[in-house]
Amino acid sequence: MEALFRRVTQDPLQDTLIQQSKMNGVVKRHRLTIDIVDEYDLFATTFQQRAFWHEYVKLNNAEVPSDECQTYPELVEPICFEIGHGIELLIETGDTILQTELYLKHPSLPSKYELGWDDLGHWHPHVLRWEELEKIVYFLTMKHPDHFVVPFLLLLPFTPITQADHEQAIARKIKAAWRSLQLFTEDEIETFDRQIPYMPEFKWSYSSDYDVYYVGDDGWDVYSKRHLYGDFPFAALADLFRVIDSAQQTAAWGEAVAKWKRLIQQSSKAEDEDWFHRRETADWYHTSY
Repeated sequence: MEALFRRVTQDPLQDTLIQQSKMNGVVKRHRLTIDIVDEYDLFATTFQQRAFWHEYVKLNNAEVPSDECQTYPELVEPICFEIGHGIELLIETGDTILQTELYLKHPSLPSKYELGWDDLGHWHPHVLRWEELEKIVYFLTMKHPDHFVVPFLLLLPFTPITQADHEQAIARKIKAAWRSLQLFTEDEIETFDRQIPYMPEFKWSYSSDYDVYYVGDDGWDVYSKRHLYGDFPFAALADLFRVIDSAQQTAAWGEAVAKWKRLIQQSSKAEDEDWFHRRETADWYHTSY
């Protein structure tokens, strides 16, 4: 195996985890006849780490001090959520979390398409409608029932909260998800609304001709690739949701919805409902940007 591996790369392999990441990448890229090393179980490891989430959240509006940054060789490969045959959502952060990128992989596309990205520069993260996020999350709850809040928290930065959304219910849901990780204090979670694109004045435009929602002329403060005239893959995204919609009548879907309802009942509070408005008077909000 080593001889076959060395035919295509002479890169040094420093430690076991980095070695695994590099080997998997080379094997996939060159389609070598070698079994892939067991994928690193992100749900049981990285996604249970306070440091990871701290960096993932603070990325959006405040750079993490260099002495607090970590290297995550297990994130050299994208975080992959399979929806259907050949249909995947991918989140890429790289092994140092300097940006997050959301991709769609679909058989109709020549390569994975970058739906949106978030960084400390010229970001374009606003891509999913809240109704769409909830569908994706319920579907992935069926696939990851023991860690069902993780996909939700990872996709939050790509989903603006608009004037059409029930922001009080959303606030309760987000706070319940953070509490369920049992990694952060209430004071810390209070500041995590910076992760969420809160845009109560924005409204998605709808085209009856194309049957799609998009960012129209009134979305001047929205940074998105989801425009009607451009290369945004509306058809491929619609197909992704057709796959998800086909699961809605199953018992597993009903249990996924019930699982979220139980979490909100058990882990949310009435005072969560005005969470997004509290940022306007919070000291941290006016000193952390």
